[in-house]
Amino acid sequence: MSAFERYAVQRIVDQAADAGVTIPPELNAFLECGGGSYAARAWADAHPGEYGLGCCWGEVHGGPAHCICWKPIYEQEQQAPRPPAGPQDLAAQPRMCGDCAFRKDSPERADEWSESALLELAAEGTPFWCHEGMRRPVRWEHPDGRTVEGSPDDWQPPMVAGVPYRLDGSPGLLCAGWVARASRAATASEGAR
Repeated sequence: MSAFERYAVQRIVDQAADAGVTIPPELNAFLECGGGSYAARAWADAHPGEYGLGCCWGEVHGGPAHCICWKPIYEQEQQAPRPPAGPQDLAAQPRMCGDCAFRKDSPERADEWSESALLELAAEGTPFWCHEGMRRPVRWEHPDGRTVEGSPDDWQPPMVAGVPYRLDGSPGLLCAGWVARASRAATASEGAR
């Protein structure tokens, strides 16, 4: 589960809890353990009904889709993060990527609840980072020898103080789509004053 997906799901869970809906404990446990890794879910989906030996708390508590033992294997080596001197040193993508989350046809905007969560990030000024130049696992390996191919959407950058770092060690770039939305939201807020 990506950080954005976890954010969007947690947002809905919080809204339901605020409305008095009882949240099943297994859903809270799922979110607390990170929702399982991409590899754990992919393996569990490909092997329905198969259970391991209880290698970790995630698998014992939630089944194979919650196993936290999977280790990412990256195509390239990550360089050590080189933090910026200050916020002024963070840059943005010059224009929206072809697969930018803020495009109308993006998977992140495919349903109402995730689109709402995405647009809320911009309205609140919560940074959203571009994936270009970030590392992603080409495959995942379990200590017992199982492997799962990586997903092209499973970005795993190192994070330092809330900032993701690209493969070359430089800070991630703010998403151009997010910058445009956040600027419009700030301008609208200024005009309302």
